Amino acid sequence: MQYTVADVVRVRAAEDPQRLAVSSEDKALDWTELYRNARRVADGLQRSGIRPQERVSFIDRNCIEYFEFIFGCALLNVIPVPINWRLSAAEILETLRDAGSRLLIVGEEFHPTIASIEADLPAVEMIAIGDHGRWRGYLDWCGTGDPADPMVHPKPDDVAIHFYSSGTTGRPKGILWSAANAEFLLRDTSRYYGIVRDDVSLLTMPLFHSGGTGWSLCGMINGCKSVTVRQFEARSVLDTIAREGVTVSMFVPAMLAAICAVPGARDKTASVRQINYTGSPITEKNLLDSMAVFDAAFIQNYGLAETTGGFAQLDPEDHDPNGPRAALLRSVGKAYPGIELKVVDPETGEEQAPGAFGELWTRSGQNMLGYYNMPEATARTITADGWLKTGDGGYIDAEGYIFLTDRLKDVIISGGENVYPTEVENVLASHPAVAEVAVIGVPSERWGETVKAIVALKPGQQATAEELIGYSATLLAGYKRPTSVDFLPALPRNPTGKLLKAVLREPYWQAMQRRIA
Repeated sequence: MQYTVADVVRVRAAEDPQRLAVSSEDKALDWTELYRNARRVADGLQRSGIRPQERVSFIDRNCIEYFEFIFGCALLNVIPVPINWRLSAAEILETLRDAGSRLLIVGEEFHPTIASIEADLPAVEMIAIGDHGRWRGYLDWCGTGDPADPMVHPKPDDVAIHFYSSGTTGRPKGILWSAANAEFLLRDTSRYYGIVRDDVSLLTMPLFHSGGTGWSLCGMINGCKSVTVRQFEARSVLDTIAREGVTVSMFVPAMLAAICAVPGARDKTASVRQINYTGSPITEKNLLDSMAVFDAAFIQNYGLAETTGGFAQLDPEDHDPNGPRAALLRSVGKAYPGIELKVVDPETGEEQAPGAFGELWTRSGQNMLGYYNMPEATARTITADGWLKTGDGGYIDAEGYIFLTDRLKDVIISGGENVYPTEVENVLASHPAVAEVAVIGVPSERWGETVKAIVALKPGQQATAEELIGYSATLLAGYKRPTSVDFLPALPRNPTGKLLKAVLREPYWQAMQRRIA
């Protein structure tokens, strides 16, 4: 069997033609229908003049059309660029410009957002899901025929999917998964995720996110049925689990906490056999609550967008909060077979002994091609001999369990989403009353971390926390905005003028066992 993204739909349509592939609240496709619709997308791309390895984008909440898009691109070896719908219009514009996308498929909910920036994207062809009136409709663009599979096969170093995360300087950072990365994900990682053919997999993670797409592809390569939910809402997710007989799903811990807060949640989860979670380690309380709601095996998956998703996991047998090895709940588990790991002193670059602190580095076929058009950032992240620096600090014990204790990169992870403080600081610093600002992550029971701004105002100027939070609303996605603002006369600095963020963080983290959510 071949392990390309295109071969997922080709093979499944050949082996399970009438088996349900994916469903939503109002639509369902078997593998024959999904393959046909993917061929229609590929045909639409060709008629729009899109050639292999050119970029096209998609923006909408989780929906079946996303999979038609992803697989249609793969059949033609076109590069799909999913767009984060949580971003502001200005951020979406910057992302599309950075990618150089030639075409954008727009979900109906996002017609107004994209229309507001359309004049700044004159070279982008707009395709509308639903009725727009001026843009060409998605169904019309796809057509109603039965076009042939173009059968364009990728080379190992071709880009399979182009994801985006926030950039450390405010510039979007494109993460390039190669065809070889995708092969590793589909052939190897999918086996460790534990999804089998008879499963019903619930897709709650946003599909624009590498975790959401990676999880869905790992299930589909194994032939399971996938059920999309347009957006996460705890009560409706529980209803979907009960209605569809869901057996497996991936969540971030904040989602699990929300589900556990719904009265009677356990009554709707009898079908679930396995819960995977990612984005941040789970608190003991959240895990105990979740185990009470789901009578299921729990697996923690650890990885990055830069590593094509998970490369380590904490297995079900290690999820025992009352057993003799309960301390393993503070671990993210062990690396998968074939994954090289080491802990390196961030100052000297020397490999550390088991139990000694340093930065976690990994090397495998899962490591991304690099950051799009950012050679310096790529070189800072991937060494000449192929080691990827995760930016996570911690240690590996004598048994091979990974323990993360700090984050060496200046990044906040809130509800599974990366927030780069510099991006938020740049926005707040543009407020006329702000002299200087530092943004840090502070502990949150619900989200793992939330964004806090610490501000020094200009002499004679006034501003409230509410005013500054509101000011950021039009320029930043909701999950990036500060949830709180503190004020100081001046920010702490060392004698050379370097901002001392560790001093700012300390009051909020001093009671925590680790300085990482």
